[in-house]
Amino acid sequence: RNLRAEYDVTPGRRIGALIAAGGAAAAMESQRSVLSSLAKLDPAQLVIAPALEAPAQAASVIVGEAICYLPLADLVDLEAERERLQKALAEVEGRIARSQSLLASDFAAKAPEQVVQRERDKLADLQVEEATLRERLADLHSA
Repeated sequence: RNLRAEYDVTPGRRIGALIAAGGAAAAMESQRSVLSSLAKLDPAQLVIAPALEAPAQAASVIVGEAICYLPLADLVDLEAERERLQKALAEVEGRIARSQSLLASDFAAKAPEQVVQRERDKLADLQVEEATLRERLADLHSA
């Protein structure tokens, strides 16, 4: 569900998935219809196996010992998503640069410690967001 939300997939749309389920493959296969229903997966495009090679241009999520891959070409307009992510990345990079500049200035020495710490925390959050955006862009660029 998180990946569906990240890539703005309509909640009712049934999508394909590849699941590398390890030792749980047989159990997952026996629950294929339940899994398809709960995750809004297209049963005809659902592949469950003990091991799978990561497909190109796919988002992935790890759940326990299983890795679920969602082919992005089926979910989104890849070029529009690339542009959106690049724009978001540029914005985050600008905010990181401003935060780093602020922390490198006299601000860090003159401001109350709690204000400086809040700015450091904000910078750390921005860096996590930047890494996430870069990872999602890499998912789109992998071929």
